[in-house]
Amino acid sequence: MLVGSRLVKKPFVLLELLIAFALVSTCILPFLRYPFKHMEKELDCLFNMELDRQARQRLSEIVANIYCNEVEKETLVSTDVKVKQKKEGVKISLPCGISRKYQERVFLYEAKKKVDKNLKEISLVHARVEYRNPKDKRNILASAKVDLIVEFGGQQ
Repeated sequence: MLVGSRLVKKPFVLLELLIAFALVSTCILPFLRYPFKHMEKELDCLFNMELDRQARQRLSEIVANIYCNEVEKETLVSTDVKVKQKKEGVKISLPCGISRKYQERVFLYEAKKKVDKNLKEISLVHARVEYRNPKDKRNILASAKVDLIVEFGGQQ
């Protein structure tokens, strides 16, 4: 507005400022939301890779224990019943310091047995390791399994 030779500025109305702030915030919101979603998906992928590695490592420990005869024959049962060993709260950590807890389940069972001429018992043993989210126990996040042929006993 021009009064005489001077220019008089009209002050902003609060409503105009609120509308401008709302428009700017709606434009910025997508730029903030999608990087965080992408980072969350990337962290989930990293934890899944770490869980797969942990499952394979745990399964190799179990196989080594079976072949070194540290697992007794009595712990392996027939096909009717599976041996479950639960470990609550296995903590998986990433190098950046972020950690999550998962539930680990180990299954061992003997599928078939056969006795050979030397009275050695040969068994087919199934071993499986599973990792689940404690909040969603139906969803298996990572698993590893192996079938082994193991000899027990015999004449000495």
